[in-house]
Amino acid sequence: MAISEKELITRLFLSEKLKKDKDAAQSDREFGAENFARLSVTKKSEGGYFWQRIGMIFAYILSFLAIFVLFYILIHPFIVAIQVIAYTFIIIPKTWRFVSIEYDYAISDGEFILAKIYGRKYGKLLIRAKISDMTAVAPYNDEYIRKYSLDRADTAKICAVSSMKSRELYFALVKIDNAAAAIIFEPSTRSLKALRYYNKDVVVVTAVSR
Repeated sequence: MAISEKELITRLFLSEKLKKDKDAAQSDREFGAENFARLSVTKKSEGGYFWQRIGMIFAYILSFLAIFVLFYILIHPFIVAIQVIAYTFIIIPKTWRFVSIEYDYAISDGEFILAKIYGRKYGKLLIRAKISDMTAVAPYNDEYIRKYSLDRADTAKICAVSSMKSRELYFALVKIDNAAAAIIFEPSTRSLKALRYYNKDVVVVTAVSR
């Protein structure tokens, strides 16, 4: 029976993050054992993402001070206690997740599944592609960028990595809505072997640290 995207993400990724070990183990059995692979990378705080996080912190501070002054001076000091509770348990937990990002990959039943995880609790499915349809899986370096013309403007790039400065970047070339797209990711040895199992003619396997 087909499962929804939300349930797929929960069973593949979030059950493990929430330390529901029984659910995570069950998902491994259900989605295949030998050729199943799962990996998570946390987006590093650098570049534009770094400034997004800094901006979020300043927004918390400035909005807190503005509301503090408004309610404390004009209304009632008691409201400030409610404000502190609201920021601590509602506002910050609900918004900081958008600058606390992980990318999770799974290889299951011949599919490459990529999800964007916010705050370790909420997930968004980015890609669910058949590995047999991929036309290339190789290191993301100058040699293969030139070989597959990845620098062309009409090739979309989906970056799901901890950092573009990582030395172990890979790409998978797929078709999305009849247009070429390169999924940039950080593989593990197991995930490369699983990818090769499902499409050995296009997968370049190199030594990686994971």
